Amino acid sequence: MSEDNGGSVDTGSSSTEKTRKSNGIVGVASTSLQLKQRWALEGKGMSLKAFARKLLKAGDELVSDWFAHKEGVLNQDRTAANRQKADEANRASKAAKRK
Repeated sequence: MSEDNGGSVDTGSSSTEKTRKSNGIVGVASTSLQLKQRWALEGKGMSLKAFARKLLKAGDELVSDWFAHKEGVLNQDRTAANRQKADEANRASKAAKRK
């Protein structure tokens, strides 16, 4: 019986394919991680934000996504039912404090 040591398994195919590890298939890196990896290689002493602004001026779509994510584009809005429940909980909490 052979035991997997947790390293990647060479399938003999091209390097563009995802590698399989003991915990599954490696996925695509997040926007933030991709930008930080590029910054580490190409940043040359610039701050991350300055590097991102430079790439944004060049029209890099990854960086525009990164700035959008920082502004909260992916944040979920509360539904009307959730807002109502939160308001009721706040009112109940205030009423309990007044007693």
